[in-house]
Amino acid sequence: MEKDFTKQYTTEAFRLFARLGCPSYERAREIVYQQELNKRSECPPDIAVVQAERAVEKQTPTLLDILAVEETITLLEKGEKSNIVKAVKAVYFVNPQQPLRRGDISNRVRRFAITYPADERTVYRWLKEARLLCAAIRGLRISDADERKFRIVL
Repeated sequence: MEKDFTKQYTTEAFRLFARLGCPSYERAREIVYQQELNKRSECPPDIAVVQAERAVEKQTPTLLDILAVEETITLLEKGEKSNIVKAVKAVYFVNPQQPLRRGDISNRVRRFAITYPADERTVYRWLKEARLLCAAIRGLRISDADERKFRIVL
């Protein structure tokens, strides 16, 4: 069995996106910028702007994760794969503030498979497709076999 080495990273990217309230990339960037400006309200404006831009630069990896998840959801919806989006939301977007415990994912997959007319294996396959697409958009390395199997074209 091949190990999906992007699984944990992309799962956490989906959960981060949900934890932040599903913001767009621009909105998340603006939030970081404004928070830093508010912290520096006592400083001269030019220094506050420089510090805010530096804070945004420090948050670039997080912002890129948000962008990747946002684009993944958009591409799946445009590709008429709303069932995959529903599965991602039902499994990864539930209770994102709490750390994942053993069995959480499998219980959520089982619950989704019962409520949505799909087999558990199909739901796992959908989740993998979403994770691999997100990883490809984010610029993470995915295996050639997975790339061919899911025909990820960017």
